[in-house]
Amino acid sequence: MSTSQQRVATPSSSGPDARPRTLPWLAARGAFGFAPAIEVEITQLGHDGWVAWQLDLDLVDDNALDQKLAAYPWVTMSAIDIINDPSMDTVELGHEYKGLRLLRAVESKRQLFERVCQFWEDHFNVYMGSYFRFVEDRTIWRPMALTNFPDLLRGVSTSASMISFLNNELNVVGAGNENLAREILELHTLGVDGPYTEADVREFARALTGWTFDDDRLSPSFGTAIFEPSLHDFGSKTILGTVYDQGLGQAELGGILQMLAMHPSTIDFVTGKMARFFLGDNAPPQTVENAKVLWLQTGGDIKGIVRELLNQRAVETVAIRGGTKFRRPFDWYASIFRSTGAQVPSARQNYDNMALLGQAPFEWAAPDGYPEDRERWVGLVAPRWKLAASFARPHLGGAWNHSFWDFFGLVHGVPRAGWARRLNQRLAGGRLSPVDVSEIQAHLDSLPAMASNEDLLGEALELVFASPSYQIV
Repeated sequence: MSTSQQRVATPSSSGPDARPRTLPWLAARGAFGFAPAIEVEITQLGHDGWVAWQLDLDLVDDNALDQKLAAYPWVTMSAIDIINDPSMDTVELGHEYKGLRLLRAVESKRQLFERVCQFWEDHFNVYMGSYFRFVEDRTIWRPMALTNFPDLLRGVSTSASMISFLNNELNVVGAGNENLAREILELHTLGVDGPYTEADVREFARALTGWTFDDDRLSPSFGTAIFEPSLHDFGSKTILGTVYDQGLGQAELGGILQMLAMHPSTIDFVTGKMARFFLGDNAPPQTVENAKVLWLQTGGDIKGIVRELLNQRAVETVAIRGGTKFRRPFDWYASIFRSTGAQVPSARQNYDNMALLGQAPFEWAAPDGYPEDRERWVGLVAPRWKLAASFARPHLGGAWNHSFWDFFGLVHGVPRAGWARRLNQRLAGGRLSPVDVSEIQAHLDSLPAMASNEDLLGEALELVFASPSYQIV
């Protein structure tokens, strides 16, 4: 075990280092919420040290999560193995895989990696209508999430799930289909206001002809992307003013995607989108500019860009200005498990709950991915309040794997008059607004003195999870 791993795993006997004031904000932006473990990690390693440690996956032991995922052996199977196993229900596997996304978000020690994966899941959105997507999550999306943008773009653009989702198997010489070409330009690289024309879309679609996938269930390569020369347009093409000579075939696409990945409009668009994802609307402009320069200098190194966006100075600026990012349902749901330490339900129950909340993973039908803007989510808070009430009162029923006693340690030894302050520290790292804390405490003080601890704590937890400042990060 490395020195860094030992330091995180075992608190120093001489006492913790100074707790960075950015800690609760980094936990909410670089991870799926505050938790006792992440408080120890960030306190001991420091803000920038924690970010650097998280971006070096070899140093972060995730064996405990791997052991839980081992209960789902089909997660590591190929498409051909799944389709040839009569015991496999691919629809149910898809639901379970979506539920396992929450298990990863809550229990992975590689929290920042999981957040980066979440960003790319939406940026390169593919609706999971087939099991190709979860197979390629293991082979493309996740392995390439922290590599570099040109390689990730090539991997995703020529994946079977993306080709299938955007109908590129129908894009053949003499009968073009522009879906994949348009979305790569508009959503994946240059942006909707990027410097491309309809002619560029048509020319790019010609370059994508012949990229299809093997749908022969008897073929060893079933479910994988392939290039079929007989379906490709080998003629010369002009894209964004650059001429691509005829006859290049399969190699042609690589050069085009490299050009798009390093185009100034792509760098502006994707870096700005990443900054809003990790830092909200208050991202310091200089931090964003520095990340763009780093993109150019490193050829799109994703680790370096994430490290720059989440540096301590940038997060301190966000903490001072206050949160602007409304927690999406998935992030909110994951955070209540992380902060309380409650056991995550079964994969299928996770899927059902997230579907009720309005954000089941991989189920956004449009190619633009689940939106970040608060207007999309503020009108859908009623389901989360209902779920919070059930979660906080497991003694009243509900398919949960925790009990009241799993929560009681949060306030054990603290008089009721101090519960709101204690819960603010234990569930949000002290990030809740003074107004919310005061109102929660006032409500608890108004309840009957003889009320049971189960009812009191359930009421307190529900109020914390429903409070406005718990929703804004």
